[in-house]
Amino acid sequence: MSHMFGKHEMHPGTTKSLYVETVIDALKEMRKLRFGNIRHFDPRPIAEEEVGLSRLDPQIGSATLIRPRVPVVQEFQALVRDAFRRHNIPKKKGLDIGSGATGYMVSTLLPPEAQSNWVQMELSPKAVALNREANPGKRVFAGSYLQLADQGITNLLPVITGLSSLDATGHIDHAVEQIRQALKMDGLLLHVQDTRPGVTIVHQELKHSGVPAPYINAFIDDPAAQPNQAVAYGTVKDAVDVIELFRRRLGRAIEQNGGFRLEENAWMTAIGDGTNPKMNRHSELGIMLGLETNEPPINTASAVITVARRIK
Repeated sequence: MSHMFGKHEMHPGTTKSLYVETVIDALKEMRKLRFGNIRHFDPRPIAEEEVGLSRLDPQIGSATLIRPRVPVVQEFQALVRDAFRRHNIPKKKGLDIGSGATGYMVSTLLPPEAQSNWVQMELSPKAVALNREANPGKRVFAGSYLQLADQGITNLLPVITGLSSLDATGHIDHAVEQIRQALKMDGLLLHVQDTRPGVTIVHQELKHSGVPAPYINAFIDDPAAQPNQAVAYGTVKDAVDVIELFRRRLGRAIEQNGGFRLEENAWMTAIGDGTNPKMNRHSELGIMLGLETNEPPINTASAVITVARRIK
């Protein structure tokens, strides 16, 4: 059932967002999708994975992630703040993992009264430096959510948040256990996934679901939207978008952990008044797409909202 959050209409979805088919159909019509095969990627050992991630250029990555969010920032704020309201998430203390070079979750999306109470953790030293420069006064430190317990963060936090933070690891079960140990009993994880995840984690879910390799993939073919990055996997007749595959994989990791109660793991779309008089703006799958309209324009943002509570 849809509901209102302030002036925004909030529309939940079980296995897909409200406008994903609209966006994919538009990309097909614009000939910005192409199809091909890609092999399965096995996860690297944790230490190797962390070294590789820490060496990525944070400025390029941050620019790509932020671009689809900025035109519909109020809709993204509604997604996060509505989750805080519905789950009665505490605002007095929290840790944001994988905060990146911009710290966008803490600096922009969290409820205003929570922003000064959050600490940020980021693996890349370069991203930490850029984050501190962009957000003077914010507490940002280098660290890995794959090693929270080793860093002495155990039974400590009432809330851990992440904005498309858990999608790069091939060790999601390990990450979920580290988060469980870092939370206090009854503590909450809030993860918001709005960007296309890394191939390793979605291939794990494809493999689990029994879809055989080689996979048929739909690639976005647009230099402004990370070219050659897949938006859907599966067969020609039955493709699933990559964020949906991530949603299933993260939900499975949380449910199999045994120390969490999964309170929400679903799509949510926020719809607000349009800011362009002749265009609907849709942020889907890490893509910002403007579509001309003769109706009153709307802005939309979609993401997977995952909330889990520590029970053991």
